[in-house]
Amino acid sequence: MFDVTCSCGATKQLKLVPKKGLDNWRCRSCFQKGRRHSEATKNKIRVANQGQVITAEARQKMSDAHKGVPLGDEHRASMRKAQRRRWGVDAPKDINQADAKRWVRAVKERDKCCQHCGATDDLHAHHIFPRRSHPEQQYNVHNGITLCQTCHFDLHSIINPFNPHDKFNTPYSNEDAA
Repeated sequence: MFDVTCSCGATKQLKLVPKKGLDNWRCRSCFQKGRRHSEATKNKIRVANQGQVITAEARQKMSDAHKGVPLGDEHRASMRKAQRRRWGVDAPKDINQADAKRWVRAVKERDKCCQHCGATDDLHAHHIFPRRSHPEQQYNVHNGITLCQTCHFDLHSIINPFNPHDKFNTPYSNEDAA
């Protein structure tokens, strides 16, 4: 039996001498650090996991494990790409930042507070008719309404025109929400 020690301090007893010798032995966790899966391996994993349902408890555990972890550049870029896809391919080119800021300022100055709850902090300008389906109304001040952050989030997360208890009573569907 040979006692080997990894650079991280882990020790193990081996029956045989490793091919690379006793000095280069690494524990399993050190051996795996920094290694990436090949595309073929990623495809095998994807196929093996296809159709599996992740429970709400497992999702919550994954969410908790990633809280506070800074996003990598690749992940941040993929999120930007998904956001562009959500608004359509040409939408980012159509948005004029100066005009958008003027529109936001004009809507907020006109309303001065949240038009749903009356709050005056964390105000957002919201398009009544979505930019995606009504690009000609994009910078029309009459197509805007001022909402606080909470009401704006609620509007985008619970809009349902078929729900008689919809507290915003909005005339458009969730797909059209801007």
